Amino acid sequence: MSHEFIIPTLIVFVFMAACIVFGAVSMFQSKKAGTYGKSEDFFTGEASVSPWMASMTYIATVFSAFVFLGSVGGYYNLGMGYNIFLISEIFVVAVFVPTFGRKLFEMANKYHFVTPSDFVAYRYGNNKVVRVGYGVLMVLFTIAFMSAQVVAIAYILVTITGGFFTYPAAVLTVGGVLIAYILLGGYKAVVYTDCLQAIMLIATVVVTFLVVLAKFDLPATYTAMDSLRQINFAPGPIGMYKLPYYITQFFIVGLAFVLMPQLWVRLHAMSSKKGLVQIVKNFTFWTTIIFGAAAIFAVTIGYKYNVVDGVLAMNIPADKLTLTYMFDEVPKWIAATLLSGCVAASMSTVNSQILVVSSILTRDFYTQLTPDKKHNEALIGRIWIIILCAITAIYAFWPPTLFVDVLISGVYPGMAAGICACIIGFLWKGANTKGAIASLIVGFIIAAYMVFYNIHPLGIYNGFWVFLGSFIALVVVSLITRSPKDAEVLPPEFGHIMETQD
Repeated sequence: MSHEFIIPTLIVFVFMAACIVFGAVSMFQSKKAGTYGKSEDFFTGEASVSPWMASMTYIATVFSAFVFLGSVGGYYNLGMGYNIFLISEIFVVAVFVPTFGRKLFEMANKYHFVTPSDFVAYRYGNNKVVRVGYGVLMVLFTIAFMSAQVVAIAYILVTITGGFFTYPAAVLTVGGVLIAYILLGGYKAVVYTDCLQAIMLIATVVVTFLVVLAKFDLPATYTAMDSLRQINFAPGPIGMYKLPYYITQFFIVGLAFVLMPQLWVRLHAMSSKKGLVQIVKNFTFWTTIIFGAAAIFAVTIGYKYNVVDGVLAMNIPADKLTLTYMFDEVPKWIAATLLSGCVAASMSTVNSQILVVSSILTRDFYTQLTPDKKHNEALIGRIWIIILCAITAIYAFWPPTLFVDVLISGVYPGMAAGICACIIGFLWKGANTKGAIASLIVGFIIAAYMVFYNIHPLGIYNGFWVFLGSFIALVVVSLITRSPKDAEVLPPEFGHIMETQD
């Protein structure tokens, strides 16, 4: 290994060791408090996380390898229309978290909810079919997302250590470290490591931005790139962002985003509702900064390879532009050190996804089949974590061609299948159990078909078709099968879900 890669390699090892230490500390804290082995302690930390830490873990969970890889590739391929993610997510979080999120927090504390399916099943009289159906939806599409994260971490590890890690070794190392600290400390370990990872990510973004800023005349660079690739206007370089696609993606992305189970649990696994305000403030600020930095990276890096060097950047995978640029323009040890923040960012997302999926598989599947063994939930959750890490490692050997495609055309459309049964169900009292089941089934079928074939019929975002189909199913079936008994399962919170004051 070249001496240039010694420092970043050491940083990676120190970071991974710190994650395991946090896991051990979390375990000892739980044992001291007498909560070790309890499922709520393992999956949600007994809702003991402070508001500040809750906001930091939310940020760390949101931002992953997509910041440096996927988002830069997204802006480069799609143009500034990719900002629809920024706009939609900020708008929905600002509306959803202080209202719907507030009620989620209150219900979780009152009824000891853990998984998203706990909430959805509660809306429909704790119906087991709704619980399992919603759980299946969340598990399948989250696994695809978290597997892509492991691929990104492995790519970065190979690069920043100068080949010290081979790709297979990187995949196995990441899986081993994740297993170690999540098994030890559960949710608390994830939160502690998330705070460290968020700090590393923010520092990396700021320093990398300054490096880019020092090397380019941004106005001139932007003008040159826009004339070459029309990045400033819809439909963008590859012709995707025509108006119907832009509008329908705006409508779906934010709603699908807040349904992601790893984010959902962070709205109630905290000690105070004040954390909700912190989440909105910090998320809005850092999302704007980080997405803005990604847009500038895409423009300046694309300019270098298309204009300055005269080499078509299509020869470099769009989501590896940042890695290539950093090692071309910055001393390797500095580039590798900075990019270690990418490893932290990705691990903060995948650890949260693995833990929340294990909670769904345990509470929504295992416990429903064997209710007499509910006391084993923490143990079963740990077993699922090992299995999930193995699944992500296996998937990592067949990586996606472009990371951002996993999110845009796969994960968000999948989450859109749950919007109606969940959010609309809490807003419309006419929604009943049969309608919710039909909505989940229809939404899943449409999502699976469109994701598999990666199609956007009539130039409209595929996630919108998923939502539309599930919405029609919810309304039609609920109206056809409505019964006086439907009112009996309405929770007392119904009708107050969007209130912001006690």
